[in-house]
Amino acid sequence: MHARRAIAVNTKSGVDAISASIEALCSNPCRYRLVPDYVEWRPGSTWGVSRYKSLMLIDPLYGIAGGTPLYCPSNYCYKLETVGPFTGFWDRGAETLAAHMSLCGATVAWTRRGPWLQSLRAYARRVSILEADGLGGEGYCADVLHNPFFHEGGATLVYEVYEQMGEPDAIIAPGYAALLESIRVGLERLLDLGVVEEAPRIYAVDMGIGIPRWLVDSLDAVEVVVKPHSVERGYRSLNMLGFVDAEPRVEAARLELLESGEIGRDERVAVILVRAR
Repeated sequence: MHARRAIAVNTKSGVDAISASIEALCSNPCRYRLVPDYVEWRPGSTWGVSRYKSLMLIDPLYGIAGGTPLYCPSNYCYKLETVGPFTGFWDRGAETLAAHMSLCGATVAWTRRGPWLQSLRAYARRVSILEADGLGGEGYCADVLHNPFFHEGGATLVYEVYEQMGEPDAIIAPGYAALLESIRVGLERLLDLGVVEEAPRIYAVDMGIGIPRWLVDSLDAVEVVVKPHSVERGYRSLNMLGFVDAEPRVEAARLELLESGEIGRDERVAVILVRAR
């Protein structure tokens, strides 16, 4: 595993930038956003997070997460982040986050309670992962919203969407803050490289857990969707497609955005489906 150089940008002020090695961020990685000195669009021959090492600032531990399928019944496509034991969204980020924990020699780390806990413990087997109620805890900061190494893996979701379906006009995603931050990172890299000419509109579905205002403000294209009026409609639609364990609120939002005219019927839309927990 080698450590590429990066510019670490302070997330609180948004202006203070330092040039640092990956190892230098071990003491408090959650303070920073990463802006790579040099990346390139050179997908590898494998499939999963290791396919996109040329876009990352940390080598994934195994490269096995990700590589999820895309199903397109029409001009809209479902990105199925719900299949396999080590393929979905939380596994993408956990694998690259665990790679940084390993590089730092962490033995104790903390994070908030959530669906990522199981993934983190699976990848970082030698690290005691502790739960904290809020910001602050013992040892290495593995908070998945603020730790930038989680988003190195999470952003591969965006890279796969662009490889699998081309440039979408819009992305509809569950309003999980860590997922939205990973989408931001992925789009930012593709835009900087010129792989993407214009960012798609991003619709963050209200999951009833709240989205930090600073995160929404940092995503110029984000529009927070009000909680769909009929989640049951989303459930019935997904059930007909055989996606019985996917989050129905996202599909319900797609249907309502389409009916309201917010999304055109001829537009290409990527719908991110994660497992309902």
